[in-house]
Amino acid sequence: MLGTNTNISAKLRYLGSRTSYLEGMLDQARLSLAQVTEAHKDAKRNRQTQTEAEILLDACAEDMRGRIQGVVSYLGNACLVPLFGPSACLSIDYNMMPRGGMGAKIQVSVEKAKGDPLDSFGGSIVDTLSVALRAAYLILLGKPRILILDEPYRNLAAEYVGEIKQFLRYLVDKQSFQIIMITHREELEEIADIIIRIKQDKGISYTTKE
Repeated sequence: MLGTNTNISAKLRYLGSRTSYLEGMLDQARLSLAQVTEAHKDAKRNRQTQTEAEILLDACAEDMRGRIQGVVSYLGNACLVPLFGPSACLSIDYNMMPRGGMGAKIQVSVEKAKGDPLDSFGGSIVDTLSVALRAAYLILLGKPRILILDEPYRNLAAEYVGEIKQFLRYLVDKQSFQIIMITHREELEEIADIIIRIKQDKGISYTTKE
């Protein structure tokens, strides 16, 4: 009987140790499950946060596109309509770029133009819009409204000079711009508040202020 009791005691001890081992394994499994569950919750929260961030970024991008279109169209049409009549219209088409990101195409239509307005009016439209786009850029980015223009209207047809002068005065008087302009076109002197003339004599430059 003694031998039998010893065997039973040994088996009980073995079963006890196995039970403790299995309970430990069960506790580890429960801990791992809790960690996986928490990680899953974190991942879900992160996905939700990422989705919310993407929605917010899309909304900001859409708002910025709207602001860009509004400012560029307003200033573009403000300079085009006086020159080419009420049918002149500037529009912006947005498109996705091949490698991601957003691109924009500016289109100009003029009712009296025969075909492409650029062909009909030469550099007049390009020169005119160039200044308007630079002004729009400074407004949108909140930069100091200072335009430095080097021969901005060298290709402008003489018949449009009067309207251009009105547009430049509009930028100064209504949009609070300061304009520093280098030009050989004497017609534009009439709208200047300060004129500095540069003349050269025998290789030496002289300036006079009016």
